[in-house]
Amino acid sequence: TLGSVTVICSDKTGTLTRNEMTARHVVTRGGSYDVSGTGYRPEGDITLDGRAASLDQHGHLHAVIEVVAVANDTQVAEEDGQWKVTGEPTEGALRTLAHKAGFDAGAHARHASIPFESANKFMATLNTTPGGARRILLKGAPDRLLDRCSREFGANGGLEPLDRAFWEERIDALSAEGLRVLAAAAREVPDSKSELALEDLDEDMVFLGLIGIIDPPRPEATAAIRSCHTAGIRVKMITGDHAGTACAIGLE
Repeated sequence: TLGSVTVICSDKTGTLTRNEMTARHVVTRGGSYDVSGTGYRPEGDITLDGRAASLDQHGHLHAVIEVVAVANDTQVAEEDGQWKVTGEPTEGALRTLAHKAGFDAGAHARHASIPFESANKFMATLNTTPGGARRILLKGAPDRLLDRCSREFGANGGLEPLDRAFWEERIDALSAEGLRVLAAAAREVPDSKSELALEDLDEDMVFLGLIGIIDPPRPEATAAIRSCHTAGIRVKMITGDHAGTACAIGLE
């Protein structure tokens, strides 16, 4: 059977790549932040233009990290000297990012949630913040979130009409670097709200920013693809990721 194979179609994440996600960039209207460190070990710095960026001084950064840390069901912990993820690897990278930023999600009470599903490509939670505000927090595929947002967290700290072209340009730039791109959005709701439905996510969500996550190729996958090419077998990558991300990983 293998002797008659002419094409192999392979999944990307975890098969062609390591599936060890690391957040590298956070892009907001307040600036583009760089994140150091690798894997799930919560050691590294978040910087803006080479200077350390703290959450209390950078409201745009705080807004994004709040969403990806609170609307998150994954934990990272050290086990036998290795930092491991309990849950989904991409969420593990976001949890690690929150640890690097010194953000504690434990004080946000959760009232309801919409779990991630491949059909929707996002996760949402309804929470009360430590300050007492009740908010819907939404994270997921950028295109799906852009479709649900009419406003954005502007550079001056206020709410402005969504500039979709700006964000799509940033998404393409991150994807071209081989990064998986996630987006964050939120909005405040009345204190009386206690349930969460898909319809609640169509009502004027506020776009907050993007997170670029790297998932490097497996060295052994590169060698296997080389062997396939030598044998005259074509290799195809199948992925739900952004086309730019897939192209960058494929080229590497």
